[in-house]
Amino acid sequence: MSQSELAPIEAEAKECQIRQYIRRPDKQFWLDLLNPPPLPTQADHTRRTRISRYALGAVFALTSFYFVISFFIGWPEGKPVILVNAISIVCYGMGMWAASLNAERLARLWLMVTVNAHLAVLIFLTGSVLGVSVFGITNAVLANVIFDPPEKKARLFFIAFPIICLVLGSCVLTEPHIDFGHVYPALISLIRTINMILATLSVLLILNVFDREVLKTEGYLVQERERSDRLLHAVLPQKIANELRESDRMIADRHPEVTVLFADIAGFTPWASQQEPEVVVSLLEKIFYRFDAKVTQFGAEKIKTIGDAYMVV
Repeated sequence: MSQSELAPIEAEAKECQIRQYIRRPDKQFWLDLLNPPPLPTQADHTRRTRISRYALGAVFALTSFYFVISFFIGWPEGKPVILVNAISIVCYGMGMWAASLNAERLARLWLMVTVNAHLAVLIFLTGSVLGVSVFGITNAVLANVIFDPPEKKARLFFIAFPIICLVLGSCVLTEPHIDFGHVYPALISLIRTINMILATLSVLLILNVFDREVLKTEGYLVQERERSDRLLHAVLPQKIANELRESDRMIADRHPEVTVLFADIAGFTPWASQQEPEVVVSLLEKIFYRFDAKVTQFGAEKIKTIGDAYMVV
C-alpha cells in the first residue's frame, strides 16, 4: 500500500486516539446536581439524631479541655473565659440529658444555640488573638449535618451565624477585651495552633461519623434487599423475580406450546399434622431442592410452591 493511501488511515487512527481522551462533558451527570434531593426517610432522621448526640458528647469533652487551658491565661484576667467555658459545660450536659430523654429537637437546638453563643462570646472576649473564630467553620458543617431537610430555616440560620462570626472575628472584632499582655507569646501561639488543628479535626470527625452512619444504613438496606430477594426467588422463578425487581412493567410472555406439571406429595397432610414444624420444613426443603435440580436440568421453569405442591411449566 502506497504512502498516499496510508496517510488517511493513519490520520483517522490518530483522530480516534484523540477522541478517546477528549470527550464531551456528561451533561446528564452534571444536570443531576440540579435535581431536587430525594425525600428524607426515617433512617435519615435517625442518623442525624445519632450524630447530634455524638456532637453533644464531643463538645462537652472539648470544652472541658479548654476549661483547663483557660486557667493558663491567668486570674483575674482570664476569669471571663473560665466562666464562659464552665457555663458552656453545664449547658452541654443539659443537652445530653435532653437527648437521653429522646427530646431530639430540643437537644439539637440546645446544642446549636449553646455552641454558637459560646463561640460568639469567646470571639468578643479574645478577638483574633487566640483564633477561636476558626470554629465557625466547624459549627456551620455541624448545622448542615444534624438538621433534617424540612428544618430549612433552622439549618440556614445556624450555617449563616457561625460564618458571620468567623468573618467578624477575623476582620472586625480583632481587639480582645481581655489583657493578654502577661501571657507568654509562645503560649498564645500554641493555643492558636491547637485551635486550628482541633477545628480541622472536628470537621473531619463530623464528616467521618456522618459517612459511617450512612454506610451502616446502607448495610441494613442491602441486608433487607437480599432477604426480600431470597423470599422472592423462593416463590417465583428466577427470571420472573429478576424482571419484577428491575422493572415495573407488566410481564406477559407468549409461548406456542406449554405443559404444566403439578406435583403433590401423597398423604402429606395427615403425616404433617403429626410431625414437628421443623421436621416438615426440613423434608420439603430436601424434596424441593431435588425438584429444583431436575427443573434446571430439563430446562423447565418453576412457577411456585404451595405447601407440598410444586408447579412447573
